[in-house]
Amino acid sequence: MKFDGIRLREKGLNLLEHIQDDVDRAYLVMLRIDHHEKIKILTSKVAHERKKILETYIHKILNFLLNKYSEKPIRIAIQKYFQNNGMKFEFNF
Repeated sequence: MKFDGIRLREKGLNLLEHIQDDVDRAYLVMLRIDHHEKIKILTSKVAHERKKILETYIHKILNFLLNKYSEKPIRIAIQKYFQNNGMKFEFNF
């Protein structure tokens, strides 16, 4: 955190950006799995198992990050970052 207690430092923002990239990649893979399930390349059971693994991966990353920083201002800044920078991927295949 910067001295004002509101904004994150550049290194912190870079770290959150890398984490956001990993989360975005996992969501893209989940969309691809949905597409493969729709066109019957994957069975629904296999698709569900793979999506569950990716969801667990995403939750593990975000929960670890929030648990690591217990100070309320830092947690709020991290949560705001992911709320403002999170992308919703919705494509029509």
